[in-house]
Amino acid sequence: MIQKQFMYVGTILMGFMSLQSCNQPKHLEEKPTQEIVQPTNVMFEKIKEGYLTGNGEEKISEGGVVIRSQEEWDVLAKKMNSVNQTIDEKSFDFERVTVVAYFDKIRGSGGYSVDVSSITETDKTTVVAIKKTPSDGYDIEIMTQPYVIVQIAQTENAIHFQD
Repeated sequence: MIQKQFMYVGTILMGFMSLQSCNQPKHLEEKPTQEIVQPTNVMFEKIKEGYLTGNGEEKISEGGVVIRSQEEWDVLAKKMNSVNQTIDEKSFDFERVTVVAYFDKIRGSGGYSVDVSSITETDKTTVVAIKKTPSDGYDIEIMTQPYVIVQIAQTENAIHFQD
């Protein structure tokens, strides 16, 4: 009988110890930590800012445009100048620079503007932060499409626009 009691108590203790081992934290495998890449600021030079007044006749959509060749620049300049002489047709050394432009949507009055507030990059991505300034309501009523054009050091990074 005592032997049965020892077996009974032993079985209970073994079960309790088994349950306790389930609660113990298991050693997790060490995973390599991903390196967090801090973005760095990119210097840029403003080429031109202003607004188009062709009420969309220039056929330039709202959003960002990345220009990596003289041919692409010539096409954009021709579109911008299709209604009014808006921008000088100039040449760039695209082995040294990338041109970045942002066009806002067509607005029902003047006074709106867009600007580049900052440009940052990681090893594979460049982010162009756009600042939009609304009209104060006391501006001329004319259809406008604000834009800004800047140049940065030549990059093959994917360029994203953020407003």
